[in-house]
Amino acid sequence: MTDIPQPNLISNYFAPRARTTPQQAPNRQGTQDGAQAPEQAPPARNALPTIRLRNSPIEKLKKRKKGVKTMRANIKIATLNMRGGGAQGTRMNPKWSDVNTLMRTQKIGILALQETHLTKEALDTINQSFKRQMLVVQSADPKNVGAKGVAFALNKRIVAWDEAKIKVIEPGRALLLTIPWRNNGKAITALAVYAPNTQKENEKFWKDLDDCFFAREYPMPDILLGDFNVVEEEIDRLPPHKDARGSVEALRQLKDRLHLYDGWRQENPNLTRYSYTQDATGSCSRIDRLYVTQGFLENSRGWDMILSGIEKADHRVAIAQFFDPGSPYIGKGRWAIPDQMVSNPEFIKFAIEKGKETIREAERRNIQDAFATYKMQLTGEAKAIAKRHYPKIQQRLDNLQSDLGKILDNQDMGTEDKMLRAQALEEEMRHLKSKQQKATKQNLTTKFILENETIGKTWIRSN
Repeated sequence: MTDIPQPNLISNYFAPRARTTPQQAPNRQGTQDGAQAPEQAPPARNALPTIRLRNSPIEKLKKRKKGVKTMRANIKIATLNMRGGGAQGTRMNPKWSDVNTLMRTQKIGILALQETHLTKEALDTINQSFKRQMLVVQSADPKNVGAKGVAFALNKRIVAWDEAKIKVIEPGRALLLTIPWRNNGKAITALAVYAPNTQKENEKFWKDLDDCFFAREYPMPDILLGDFNVVEEEIDRLPPHKDARGSVEALRQLKDRLHLYDGWRQENPNLTRYSYTQDATGSCSRIDRLYVTQGFLENSRGWDMILSGIEKADHRVAIAQFFDPGSPYIGKGRWAIPDQMVSNPEFIKFAIEKGKETIREAERRNIQDAFATYKMQLTGEAKAIAKRHYPKIQQRLDNLQSDLGKILDNQDMGTEDKMLRAQALEEEMRHLKSKQQKATKQNLTTKFILENETIGKTWIRSN
């Protein structure tokens, strides 16, 4: 039996192929003189085939229109009751500078705000002052601008703010935002609310919203966020107690119609944490929340309630991070030596001394083992120096937050004692966070003064 040679498909696929080019018409002048047209050069022997991936992500990005903002694969969305953001006389309220700092430091893309108390003139002043950083869109109560007020602050560094669409459902109470998020054209629809305090008005507010979406007057929101002024479970209040049944049932009916879930409670089913501490009584509640659809819930993380750093703000920021389900999974990554260590004299001196020792040890032991030991020594020293130079205010804030969690989780402590201690810790943390935020803004101002006249990142952003 004779073996039939099989073709090598892999070698044939990557084998160089002759390029087919259309034959050029002979030069008339050369033909008349009897000269021959120059021959085509043969293809190189080691030339690889040109492989073009159709409909690849790179090709899709190339086809995007110029001027269209490329969105990130993740976005942070938060809500905050700022306790009044109206103008102070003829001056802009300094709280808006703190809002801008909060959005920049926490990388928040969309921030829902309640109790904004903004007139049209004050809103125009804010947008003009922060025209490069953020855009604020709001709905005020036309009868009383000094009360209510709900708004969205959009981070221009992150979101496609100029493509946002706003619909006012109830002036000063409910504002609907639709904004592109993913690069495939899909959008986020978020409903910001500031619910009334009184039980009857609160119940009526949720029923009115339910009627609006039942009649399909507005697009269904992916996210419902804001100050609800009602909690669904008694665990969300200190001292624990149930809220009015009518308000709770009306809110749950709206949730069921919109298919929304409390993401923080899903992540922390038995945890007691609060977003609002009343200064007069010390009572606590988790009235600031985010509700999301199942799709957003499955692609989210970082559900938290953090300090805002805004002076006189008694609410915490309820925040969560959402991911594009079509984006690849990215883990936490590996630890790396902080950038500031490269210029730290203490670390440089240690690295040089240990490096010289490693070179000497490599002469009498395995060089790979010696280098591995050297890397472990550098890592340990970098962590130790970073811990010593850790900002004292942040370290104090971390310790106070840990103490607050221990107090709230202590089942043996009385309710009144727990309220008093939690209130004292919350007030101290607010003061430290406000002090830290002021220092951050002062450092930015100093950097701007020093580098504004030098062509670089600071100069480019300011011009």
